[in-house]
Amino acid sequence: MTTVNNALAKGELRAGVPLPVVASRYGRRAAVVFAKQAQTPKRSPYWTPDEDKFVRAHLSWLSLDDIALRLGRSALGVKLRYQRYLDLRGASKLPTLLTAEHVAQGLGVDSKTVHALMDRGLLPGRRLPLNTVVRVVERDAFLRWVVNPRHWLYFKRERVGLAKSKRIGQYYDATFWLKVRRLLDKQAARLQNIGRAGEGEWLTPMQVAELHGIADGDNFVNDAIHAGKLPAMRWGNWWVRRSAALTLTATDLRAYQGRGGKGVYKSVTSDAANQFVVLASAIGLSSADIGKMMKQHPRFAEHRLCALWLEGRAPVIARAIGVNCDPKRRLLYADWRQYRARFSRVDRLARRFLKHDSLTYDETLVVWGVVRVAAQWKAKTAAQKQAARSVLHLGRVSAKTLPRLRRIYKETSKW
Repeated sequence: MTTVNNALAKGELRAGVPLPVVASRYGRRAAVVFAKQAQTPKRSPYWTPDEDKFVRAHLSWLSLDDIALRLGRSALGVKLRYQRYLDLRGASKLPTLLTAEHVAQGLGVDSKTVHALMDRGLLPGRRLPLNTVVRVVERDAFLRWVVNPRHWLYFKRERVGLAKSKRIGQYYDATFWLKVRRLLDKQAARLQNIGRAGEGEWLTPMQVAELHGIADGDNFVNDAIHAGKLPAMRWGNWWVRRSAALTLTATDLRAYQGRGGKGVYKSVTSDAANQFVVLASAIGLSSADIGKMMKQHPRFAEHRLCALWLEGRAPVIARAIGVNCDPKRRLLYADWRQYRARFSRVDRLARRFLKHDSLTYDETLVVWGVVRVAAQWKAKTAAQKQAARSVLHLGRVSAKTLPRLRRIYKETSKW
């Protein structure tokens, strides 16, 4: 009879019958003992492979409470399971994800920039279901995003994978970022080979103006952008692809010179200007010196010559004015002695250089440019090319600089 009463007491307690009622029927002692047994939680059942699979798949998409609710377990149990048995360090540290801070360190930009890209939908990222703000992006999606030349305006390719050791985080994946850098180099080389290198280079309105030979002409470029004549993207400043900038014509981008109705639209990128840039560069003059002679921006000649190479016009102009040209190496050469009258300053400095007179730093730069282009053009053998490479970078100007240049100049005169 006692066994039957115990079974009835357990059944009524499980069914929700109040404890005083059960105690009055089957005794107070039996009711208290069985009530404590009913309140003691059972041991958690074993985890199944399907549950482990669910945790792996949804750890970065659902909160611990949501996962626990769907699996019928506690949040602490889920956390202990993925930390101790699934070898997972947390939602933000999954091997398939990159945090915004990790991306910022790899790209060499500020973390706020990456957060802003994700918030605006420019980078395919999302926020983790955590109490703190943690944004992540899938690694595969990021690789597809970073090799697209359309997105190269958001970072500088030369900074990718060069994070300083003192600033990188504990989970910085250096191997992954070396892979990203190789992919970027391959993409840039591919664009170069198919003649579309301009698609991967982004210019500001000021640089576009310099490309077309208009000093301080960023306002004219902005006018062309707002008029719909020049496609551009907004990221702080306006950014224009070099390939798009080269399609501008004199009608699309013109500089108004003069006052009121008496002013005229005039472009400084004439055929004569292009010929002078090619000739002066072949002599060995720097972009700053050429810009000073033409009363243009110091980087005008650099941008203009790059545009002529991309357009394929540099070899044509070089042949027309009798300048040596190697399109494969993008190398121009002209003997300064044939243009003494036109470049009197170069002639004067060269004479002083050969007489072993002292030169200032700016004068040394002019002489170095003349020696450099001559050595690059005349070098044929391996020894000559080695000597030419030694003069590619001037380095720090010292008392040994001019003797070294004189020695190389005498060697190149015999080649």
